[in-house]
Amino acid sequence: MASTGIPLPLAGMKVLDATRVLAGPYCTYLLGLLGAEVVRVERPGGDTIRWRRRANSALGAAGLSTDYIAQACNKDVVYLDLAHAAGQAMFLDRLAGSDVLVENFRTGALARLGLDEARIRAARPGLVWCSITGYGGAGARAAYPAYDSVIQAASGMMNLTGDARSGPMKAGAPVIDYASGLNAALGVMAAWIGQRRHSRFEGTRVEVSMLDSALALMHSTVAGHLNGTESLEGRGNAASSGNPLSRCYDAADGRVCIAVNEPHQRRALLAALGLAALSGLDDHALSGHVQAAIRQRSVPDLDASLNTAGAPCAPVQGLDRAVAAACAADPGFVRSPPGAPAMRIVGLPFRLDGSRGALTQAPGAPAPRESPPASA
Repeated sequence: MASTGIPLPLAGMKVLDATRVLAGPYCTYLLGLLGAEVVRVERPGGDTIRWRRRANSALGAAGLSTDYIAQACNKDVVYLDLAHAAGQAMFLDRLAGSDVLVENFRTGALARLGLDEARIRAARPGLVWCSITGYGGAGARAAYPAYDSVIQAASGMMNLTGDARSGPMKAGAPVIDYASGLNAALGVMAAWIGQRRHSRFEGTRVEVSMLDSALALMHSTVAGHLNGTESLEGRGNAASSGNPLSRCYDAADGRVCIAVNEPHQRRALLAALGLAALSGLDDHALSGHVQAAIRQRSVPDLDASLNTAGAPCAPVQGLDRAVAAACAADPGFVRSPPGAPAMRIVGLPFRLDGSRGALTQAPGAPAPRESPPASA
């Protein structure tokens, strides 16, 4: 990629981004990091996510909230009102020069605006058209609105995440939004490559639902339900393997998470804790002994000694320490876009020839407006 002189793999792809909030913008952000030319369509005044003030009130007031800038680099922005004929005409004109459309309107919403499939296909017959919806294009919930937390509830993930004391719990971050964005980017790239590889340019439809993405994140658990007697109850911090030794433990100065799902890992754990003589006990009986031994030792000691011995272990730590560790391991994990040295952005979630993507353009400020939306 850019760091090695190798061309960006999606150079030449032209993307029209008609998405909002997180999932769709993350999809097009990934495509942009890989070289696609992205033009983002926002409603007059800008995407409402621009004005969120949760993490940084000043940035939110400026229309550059932390939620917005997280996936807004490498995009030009145009402001169109798709409820009016002039806005629709400009949208279709932009579409005619694009290879890919990514949108996350509710099922049927584009057609109700007058931008039905026939009109879109006529504007760009060979279009790769990616739709991201909450529940897909069919079924009783197809037209319902959705956000990450709602899909966590509907998918069963929330039920699995809590325990008997807490009740159902959502994940602390919007994991379904980002999984959906990843799936959409994968679908777009597969369609675009497939068209070129097989010389098929009549157009391709990519449909991504947040519900499907949530279920895919639980693939092995879903398989256990479909093909066995997988428990549907909340499992708290217990490992999905079901091994009673694989869980979180209280240490002398914090908590650690241990996963020993293989016999050699079990032996390594017991040896490192000085409990090898108890190896004949079953795992349920061992659990109390393991907790007692761990309680006598510090988190840094356990982290180093257990991992060195071959028993997977990690401190239960804050996001601040996790990000700091990622940056220490790879200084390119977080970067600043051109012209915005105070803005810190995470690039690709993988490295390609040593690069995490080309960060070439800072997020643009919103078009002037009288005041931010009331919902900000």
